[in-house]
Amino acid sequence: PIPFQYKDFAAWQNRQIRDSTSRQKALDYWKNILEPGLPTLKLPCYYNGMPGDKSGAGYRCSVNQEVKAQLSQLASLSHTTLAALLFTLFNLLFVYLSGQREIVTTIISAGRAHSSLDMIVGYFINPVIVKIKVDIKGDFEDFLETVNGQMLEALQHQYYPLEELLDELGIAYPDVPAAFNFIRVPDFDMETMPESAGSGHIREKQEVKFPLSLFLTEYKDGIEINWDYQKTMFKPETVENIARQYLDLLLEVTES
Repeated sequence: PIPFQYKDFAAWQNRQIRDSTSRQKALDYWKNILEPGLPTLKLPCYYNGMPGDKSGAGYRCSVNQEVKAQLSQLASLSHTTLAALLFTLFNLLFVYLSGQREIVTTIISAGRAHSSLDMIVGYFINPVIVKIKVDIKGDFEDFLETVNGQMLEALQHQYYPLEELLDELGIAYPDVPAAFNFIRVPDFDMETMPESAGSGHIREKQEVKFPLSLFLTEYKDGIEINWDYQKTMFKPETVENIARQYLDLLLEVTES
C-alpha cells in the first residue's frame, strides 16, 4: 500500500512555500544567485533553422565497469557522490569550451527528495539552475568540493517558485542552454548496459528541451553517456567532439 498520493505532496509543497522561515531562506538564496545576473554560457554552436524548432539528435558513448569503479572510488575518497563528480566534470568541460570562469547550467532533478515519494505516480521532475564560480588557482579536489556544495545548496531550495521571484525582480526566466541529468538504474531488471550502448550518432530524437543535454545512466557494468542536442543549434561533429572531450576528462581524473 502507498501511504501518500501526489495531492499529498502538493499540499506539503504549498505548506513549505507558505512557511515564512523556509521561504525567506530560499528567497535570500535565489536573490543572491539571480540579482547579479546570469552569464550566458558560450557554446560552440551555430544557428540554422526556425526559432523554437526543438527537433533533436544525439550522440552516445560509454565507460566500462573498471572506469566507473575508479570514478566511484575517487568520489568516495572526496566525500561526495558519483553524480557530483560527473557534474563537476560537466562544468569543467564548459570552462574549457567557453573560457568563462562562471558557469550556469541546469540540473534535471528527480524532485523526489523524500523516500516516501519514490513509488508515487506523478510529475516531480524539476529543472534547477546552478551557478558555479571557478577558481583557476585551486586544484581539482577544491573545485569538486565547491561544485558539490553549490549543487546541494541549489537542490535544497529547488521547491521555491522561481517565477514569483523573477516577477518581483523584473527578470525574464533565464535561458540556460546546457542541462545535466544523472540516473542510477536499480539493481534489478536492467542492471547491465544495453548492447546498443556503443558509441555512435542518433539521427532523430523527440523534442529536445535544452540546446545541449547530458544524460548519464549508471549501470552495474558501466556508465552510458548520452548527449541530446537541438539540430538547429549544433552540428553532429561538434557534439561528437564535445562528447570526446568529456570522456577524456573522465579518464584523466581516474589516472591522476
